[in-house]
Formats: sequence, structure tokens, C-alpha cells
Amino acid sequence: MRRLLAAGVLVLTALGVAWAENFVDEDLRIGFVAPKEFVRSQDPLEPSDALGQPKALFLSPDAAETGGMLVVHHMDIPGGDYDNFKGLFADQLAGVFGEAYQVVEQKDVKLGDREGFVLEFKCNGDGLRPKPDGDIPHRVRWLFIRDGDSKLIGLIYTARESAWETMKPKFTASERTLKTVE
Repeated sequence: MRRLLAAGVLVLTALGVAWAENFVDEDLRIGFVAPKEFVRSQDPLEPSDALGQPKALFLSPDAAETGGMLVVHHMDIPGGDYDNFKGLFADQLAGVFGEAYQVVEQKDVKLGDREGFVLEFKCNGDGLRPKPDGDIPHRVRWLFIRDGDSKLIGLIYTARESAWETMKPKFTASERTLKTVE
């Protein structure tokens, strides 16, 4: 049996199939496949005012060079009003990131019966993550899904701008696997 399994792994590897980690959170009722080759960090994540409760951090194997990461978090809707938050979020980020901030795209999304939106933008960072005082261009795709009346689930796909075109297909493939789990 072990030989058969090992042979199957070798065949799949030879065919270029890369293993990806699954993420399932029954409390959030979501699941997805992490971006290709990304691994889940085992470092504990601390809650923050901006993100609420982080649930998971996935890093690309070359994160030091690309800044490739995915952060999953669960937060209260700021101000308690989803429509207001959605309408003002891009402008609030402009106030945080200043001149380096540029909206690329904002659109509505659905996950089953839950509504949400995606904001993709350019900003500065420190090479590892977006940071207002950084001087390295980054790109962020921030996906929000409503979780009841007062919470949001966030998925932050980010990389250095110079690595975005390499990371984008991995992020898009991962985002397409996002589903509701019961």
C-alpha cells in the first residue's frame, strides 16, 4: 500500500501537480484551498484593532522576496453598518496609505447566500507586508464576506507589486475554491 501511495505521489509530482493546504473553519463556515505552494504559518497570531481575530496566515515559500501571503481574519463591522463600511473603506485606506494608495478594482461578491465585496489596491509596504511608512510597492486583494449582521470574514491576498503577476494566478485559483461549509 505504501509503495502504491508513494508511486502515486511521484506520478502526480512528475505531472506538475502541486499540493496545497486546505483551510476549513467550521465557526466561520468557510473553506478554501490555500494558494499553490503556500504553507500555513505555525506562529501564533495576535488579535488587532484593524483585523480583529486573525484565523490563519499562509506564506509563499519565497515570501522574503515576494511578500506573498494570505491572511484570514474575523472582525466586527466597523461602526456596525456594513453598507457604510463598504462605501467608506477605500477612502479610509487612502487616508492610511497616502499618495502611494491607488484603487485597482472594487466589486461585489457572493458566497452562497452571504454578500461581500473585494477591494484590490496598490500601496506601499516594507517588502514583507503593506505598511504606510514603507517604500516598496505592494498590491493587495482584500475580500470581505458578511458573517451575520455584525461580523466580517476577511481574506487578504498580498504581494510586492513586482511579484504580483506571478502571485495573481495562485491567488485567483485559491479565491475560486472559497466555499461555504456546514
